[in-house]
Amino acid sequence: GENPKTLLDNNDSNKALNAAKDLLTTGPTGTNVADVQIMLLGAG
Repeated sequence: GENPKTLLDNNDSNKALNAAKDLLTTGPTGTNVADVQIMLLGAG
């Protein structure tokens, strides 16, 4: 029932892959990689 072109044109890959039954959901990984922020400062 979903239009794959419309979903991908809207950058909705999650919904497109779910509609195609190709979405891989791994669940919680126990890591905080997404929470890491790094600021680089240049000299001068």
